[in-house]
Parts: sequence; structure tokens; C-alpha cells
Amino acid sequence: MAREKRAREAARGERAALEPTESERASIERAGSEYAGPEHARPETSGETVAYIGVGSNLSAESHVLEAAARLNREVRLLAASNFYWSAPARGRHQARFLNGVFAVTTRRSPQELKREVLRPIEEALGRRREADPDASRPIDLDLLLYGELGIQENDLVLPDPKIEEHAFVAIPLLDVAPGLVLPGRAARLSESRIVSLVEDLEVAAEFTRKLRAWIVRLQIRQAEERGDEQGPSC
Repeated sequence: MAREKRAREAARGERAALEPTESERASIERAGSEYAGPEHARPETSGETVAYIGVGSNLSAESHVLEAAARLNREVRLLAASNFYWSAPARGRHQARFLNGVFAVTTRRSPQELKREVLRPIEEALGRRREADPDASRPIDLDLLLYGELGIQENDLVLPDPKIEEHAFVAIPLLDVAPGLVLPGRAARLSESRIVSLVEDLEVAAEFTRKLRAWIVRLQIRQAEERGDEQGPSC
């Protein structure tokens, strides 16, 4: 319990420490509207793989997404964030709206390690309890959607994640960060899928998206400084 409390405090402190200084605001502003794009979704070093992680929450959604990002960044390198979107609960249930988006990351971990040793522990740390009801409210959802060009069929891991072609709140943000995406094993682009026509069911969380992207740019600036990289953020 004490260890988990320290971890939560560290994540909150990490977020607070990432408020931009005056000298960094210009970089963040330049990154703003063009932050999400295919140019960000590439590894910087050999041995890394680009992966896409679906993110969702409807319990204190904005704070849980930010805390998940802080924890995730300790394990992988965050490249880009999609637009985030508000959507209604499934089947008209009386729940808070869901906030959904996608992170593009690079990692040296295998897909199994990424799911079991990174994503699931972060979910558990933030209070996620997987229930029989797939539509239950949750503080955070972190789903491995794609891992490079890999196709996997295992009991607890299927790639590409079938939800990509089933839900607009997964497909649309994924296309934000990978607009020309062709899913492994498919011939047509995801943008040609019928699921994309349901974009009108989603509401862009514009202010939250701006805040999240600025926060990630702040991370990139700090990491570039630590590496002695004068090029700054990758966007």
C-alpha cells in the first residue's frame, strides 16, 4: 500500500513538474495542431518497434488518462497522441461519457511483455478491475492495438486488436496518428472501412487534447535535454 501511494505521488509530481516554462512555450505552441501525424510514428533507434495503444476512461477520465501517460512513459517512449474523443456509453447505459484516444509509442519489449508487464499493471495501479461486463465503467483501459506489422492469435492477445474494426472510438483516433494505415492481413486502408463513417458519434475533446499534447511535448523537451539532443521535440 505504501509503495503504491509513493508511485501515485510520483506520477502526480511528474505531471506537475512538466508545466512548461516561458522559454518552452514557443516549442509547445508550434507542436500544437500538427502534433499527431505519421511522421511521429517511427522509432529513433534499431531494435525498437512502433506500437499503438488504445486509451479509454469514464471515471475521472482526464486525470486518469494523464496519470496513465505518466506511468506509461516510464516504460516506453511516447511519440504522439491522437485527438481524444468523448463518446456515449454503449447501449444507452446510464454512465458517464467515455474519453478515448490512442498513443503511438516505441518499445523494445515484446508485445506479450508490453501487455502483461506494462499495460495491465498500470491499469491495476489506477484501480481497474476487469469484470464480466465489458461495458462497465472503468478508471482506465489500456489496450495494445497494433505492434509493428505483427499478427498474433493467442488466448489473451490478438493483433491487430479486433476492436479497431468494431468501434469508431478506436478506429478514428488510430487514424489520427496513422492516417494511411493498412492493418496487417488486410488489403484496404483502414480509412476505407465502414466504421469510419461513424465519426459523427464522437465529440472531439479539443481542450484536453491540446493539454495532453503540450504535456507530451514537455516530456520530449526534457528527454532531449537529458540526452544532450539540441533538436528538441520530434514534432
